[in-house]
Amino acid sequence: MNDGYQNNLDNNLENQENINQLNNEIYNNENFENNNLNNQNLNNYMPYEYPSYDSNNQTNFEEEEKKNKRPLIIVLIIFIILLLLIFGFIIYKLVFSRADKNIMLDSIKVEGGTINEEFSLDNQNYNIESINDSIKLICTYKGKKVNIDGCNKSILLTKNEIKNIKISFDNKDYNFYIVRLDTNAPIINNVEGIPDDWVKETTLKVEATFKLEQAEEAYSFDRGETWQKENIKTFTDSEDISILVKDIDGNISSIYDVKLDKLDSVAPSLIVKSIEGGVVTIEVKDDSSGITHLNVTSSPTEPTKWDEIELTNDTVIKYNATSTATYYAWAKDKVGNIAYQEFSLNEEQESNEEEIQNSEDNNTNADINSGSNLGSNNNTVAEEVKITSVAGNVKTWTNKVTLKVQATSNKSDAKLSYSFDGGKTYQSSNSKIFTSNQTVKIMVKNNNTGKTSAIKSEVIKYIDNTKPSCGKITGASTTWIKDKRSISVTCNDTQSGCKASSYSKTFNTTTKTSTITISDKVGNTKECSVNVYVDNTGPKISYQFITKNEKIDKFELIITDNESGLNLDSIKYKKKITKNAIDNVWHDRSSFDEEKVLTENKSYSFIKDVGIYNYFTITASDKLGNTTEIEISTK
Repeated sequence: MNDGYQNNLDNNLENQENINQLNNEIYNNENFENNNLNNQNLNNYMPYEYPSYDSNNQTNFEEEEKKNKRPLIIVLIIFIILLLLIFGFIIYKLVFSRADKNIMLDSIKVEGGTINEEFSLDNQNYNIESINDSIKLICTYKGKKVNIDGCNKSILLTKNEIKNIKISFDNKDYNFYIVRLDTNAPIINNVEGIPDDWVKETTLKVEATFKLEQAEEAYSFDRGETWQKENIKTFTDSEDISILVKDIDGNISSIYDVKLDKLDSVAPSLIVKSIEGGVVTIEVKDDSSGITHLNVTSSPTEPTKWDEIELTNDTVIKYNATSTATYYAWAKDKVGNIAYQEFSLNEEQESNEEEIQNSEDNNTNADINSGSNLGSNNNTVAEEVKITSVAGNVKTWTNKVTLKVQATSNKSDAKLSYSFDGGKTYQSSNSKIFTSNQTVKIMVKNNNTGKTSAIKSEVIKYIDNTKPSCGKITGASTTWIKDKRSISVTCNDTQSGCKASSYSKTFNTTTKTSTITISDKVGNTKECSVNVYVDNTGPKISYQFITKNEKIDKFELIITDNESGLNLDSIKYKKKITKNAIDNVWHDRSSFDEEKVLTENKSYSFIKDVGIYNYFTITASDKLGNTTEIEISTK
């Protein structure tokens, strides 16, 4: 058994050696073939590319990765730059806004002109006059220039113009009204009519010296916004007036300021504050000339007797009413303006009933909610008529203004009427149309009680119903021409202003004189006459036959040119026996049998015997060469 096992083992070993030998032979053969192939490949210069690590591929990959990262880096850089810019802008604004707030101003002086008074932070309006083409407003603080908008810059000035420069500082606007004065500018010598004490109205009268002829509308009482012919104007309200005058060439004077602070056209106000226990308390106020007279009557007629009081701007009337009749409280101010207020004890009763009802309602609710009781209020609520708004007034030029009033009364049954003349007349409509500039005094009244509101004044000053004026005419002439002529007219308007600065028109037909229409911005128009003197039409030739023995013996010519006039040497004729005959011989006017002057150089009459001729050709020209030719048949 051991011998058999040994034999098997030997056989196996032998087989294993054979197998190993065979494998070696196969391996050697494969190596041989591979070497041959490798030698062949080397001979063919075609190296085998192994799929192993390649440094070039790695480089390409890294470059591609870098390319993908570049846009992100650029976006990031742009974002950072934007953040820096925004941050810088915020810092800039903070720094300079603080700097602006720290800017101080104590003086504004004029370089190149004269100011009417020394600058003060308390005065907001100044007049400046200059003979130069430009000025500067120099703004300083403690002697050093400060940069505020409008300061330290050249301001160009135009003749016949009022320029308004506004400088804003510390929430105030300082207005500088600048006039460029010409050597021929008119001068305001004096203004009469400025009151020293309180009056209802006053009329200002301007005295001026004109070096040239004064303009058709030479006077302005509102710093040149509107102009008028008259040198006087009436005022009823306290206000500051700035007066100007101008001459025919548009030269403007210096601004003449007038302070009207003693005008009072508004009546005192009376308000029934309370009616309690028959005692009526009425508050009376007058902020202008002051209250001098009081009264309480039972008639709406103005009283003839008054209780004179010491001058005051406010006081109280306490009146003990003894019946439920209607009473009238009256007040008169120093210049005679009168106001009244109607009242009655019935107002107390009605008010108390209303308060009691309200109190009962409140008590009921209080009991339900919390069990508490609210006491009644016996104070009387006086009637009050109040103007809440006035619409329709404008600050742009127009040809009419419609004022519409809104008003209220704390009386539920109030029937309101409206006055636009300070209470003289009333109307049911709450609107009214105005076509001229004026101060409108508006009042509202409850027709049921007679209670009126305080007066509200509306100053209308932008209505323009004045035609513009014709200015300089260019291109016109009284010398006749044959060709077309273009003429222009400048437009002047001191209110709404002209729609265009000049208007032109071309004339190419026979015209002696004509008009050019100019217009302002609200549609007011004016026809400006111009000399055209264009003549491109030949003379007019008319004729009539003179018969003898029922046959045409003569003809009479009327040759007329009313424009440039006749050229007498051009008047000729030629004659033919038959229509087809040739006749080139012209005969001048001396060959006519008779000549008569109708209008020297304009119109003439010529008579010619017919004789044996049946056809005549007539020609005539004017002085510009315009020719007319006609043929006459006498057959």
